[in-house]
Amino acid sequence: MERVSTAADKNPSKNGLFTVKSAYHLLCNRKDIGTRATASSSSDITPSQVLDEVWKKIWSCSSTPRIHNFLWRSCANGVATGEALARRKAQIDPSCFRCGHPSESINHILLDCPFARATWCGSPLSYIPPQAPQLTQLILQWNRFRTTTKKEGRESVGLIGFICWSLWRSKNEAIFKGRIRSPEEVIREANLQASDFQLLFFPSLRRCDLPQAPPIYWSPAPNPTMKLNTDASLNNERGGLGLVLRNYQGRPTKACSIPATFTSSLEGEALALRVGLLHSIAECVDDLVAEMDCKELVNFFSNNPTPPPIPLFNVIADIKHPISSFRSCTVLFIPREINSMADSLARKATSLTCETTMPLSTPWLSSLRNQDTLCWARYTK
Repeated sequence: MERVSTAADKNPSKNGLFTVKSAYHLLCNRKDIGTRATASSSSDITPSQVLDEVWKKIWSCSSTPRIHNFLWRSCANGVATGEALARRKAQIDPSCFRCGHPSESINHILLDCPFARATWCGSPLSYIPPQAPQLTQLILQWNRFRTTTKKEGRESVGLIGFICWSLWRSKNEAIFKGRIRSPEEVIREANLQASDFQLLFFPSLRRCDLPQAPPIYWSPAPNPTMKLNTDASLNNERGGLGLVLRNYQGRPTKACSIPATFTSSLEGEALALRVGLLHSIAECVDDLVAEMDCKELVNFFSNNPTPPPIPLFNVIADIKHPISSFRSCTVLFIPREINSMADSLARKATSLTCETTMPLSTPWLSSLRNQDTLCWARYTK
């Protein structure tokens, strides 16, 4: 008999000799490998690739079985996100209904969406997700939320799971029930659930009251000054610029998504500001306050400006020229959490082929407007 076992087939026959049974198992193994390769997500994470340490942290955290199960399924790409449904050939729009991001993954819903970022930043944890955040990385870094006492550490880690669950519930309720909730409502629900759980399973503990940073608000400019918010996004070498112009009541008068080519986020932020200034001039704006979430770029226009790098020298010069066209123009820095409209417009631009002026009645644009003007976010330098 010919030996048929190979290392790749994990030795379907123990003695290495051909049998019908060994051939059957060999074919099944190869089919399973092909199925897993086809079903892998865009983030290339499968259950077998998630570290054992992540699973241990999920199942050992102080939370309910429902939260444990949800976090486990989320890390294994087992929840019905837009990206997952599109991968399974469902005829749906895979973009995020809140911000318009072209691919609604679980990492985007729970961490990267402007709505989620505002929720995390406004929570008692005052957590600001990094660029391109991953849920598995957040779980691996749970120790960073452990404070001086064991009690506070248990409360902080448990609250993370409840925030994730509340973000997922708020997304589904908005889609299937039409109930739109603010980040503040999501935070309140997660805090209440976490406190109730602690009182039930740890009766000696009181409701957690972690120290909270002072809130910071987005506010419109005084009449007749207009406010311009700009941002840039770079996704797989595809760049996008976003700008929104708002009046003294905080209502958008123009919102644009513009595909662009640039090699660094700083260059993209500069291009977004330049385009935003030109649009403001075209709208006959006399007094303008320009806001962005790139402190390095803002420093180039301060009273004591720092010299720009050589690759950006011409772009900065092009920006200073239209600034002189206004009766008054100020360039300010704001946290990213309250620059969500411009950020979402920039992300949307990475999936477009030409400049697009968004209808101001677009549902996700209206939701972001309310988030910027009504909802609060915390910011810690």
